[in-house]
Amino acid sequence: MTTGKLSPPPNEVVSNAVYLLARADQYFSASGNFLAALDAGKRALTMAHRVLGDEHPDTLQSMNNLAETLRAVGDYDGARTLHQQTLDIRRRTLGDEHPDTLYSMNNLALTLVDAGEVAEGRQLLVAVLDGAKRVWGPNHPNTTTIAKNLSTLETR
Repeated sequence: MTTGKLSPPPNEVVSNAVYLLARADQYFSASGNFLAALDAGKRALTMAHRVLGDEHPDTLQSMNNLAETLRAVGDYDGARTLHQQTLDIRRRTLGDEHPDTLYSMNNLALTLVDAGEVAEGRQLLVAVLDGAKRVWGPNHPNTTTIAKNLSTLETR
């Protein structure tokens, strides 16, 4: 006997699995379990690339999450590469002033700073702040966070 409920389409199942693995990556990172975070992040990204494609929003979010985990463990080269790839795709598909593009720019800038490339990171943060002011306005919480990131660099 069947219940009359259909199974979700395969891409929806995969998208949900990618989402859960990406959330596991964030959870494990926040709790300091970076080995588990890296495993979940790599699995999410592999699945997303294979089934959803390189430019799917879930794939891009998985790239961002894994890059942030790599940054947290000090793998700045790996983080920079993933953040740059994510930014390039978001710029091409969403434009320079889409919120997701601005998030990618911010994350790449902070990765550059952490890697010791402070001048390049600062320059990118200035561009992010300019875009944030246009997209969200000068008093939006995202804009003020970016401004705070930049002012922190100015005191170095």
